[in-house]
Amino acid sequence: MQHHFIVAYDVRDPARLRKVHKTCRDYGDRLQLSVYTCRLSDKDRAILVSKLRKVINEDEDQVLFLRLGVVGHEAEMEARMFALGIQWTPEEMPELIF
Repeated sequence: MQHHFIVAYDVRDPARLRKVHKTCRDYGDRLQLSVYTCRLSDKDRAILVSKLRKVINEDEDQVLFLRLGVVGHEAEMEARMFALGIQWTPEEMPELIF
């Protein structure tokens, strides 16, 4: 089962910031400068967390995961999130296979 997540990060070092950006880009779509929407299974989430832990400095940086709901239940997600201005719509993403 996959869940929708918002992944947001605050990374202080430019080199680590680029690595976190590239890692998150492989798992989702960018919404804002340090904010991604991702569709992740439990396995994909664990892999992403593991990769990010290898990149960030846990004393200086922060990565937040906000679970929005189960993929396929977009109506529930829309009830929890709204946009002002340009509307956000989830994109179809292929499953990640490792």
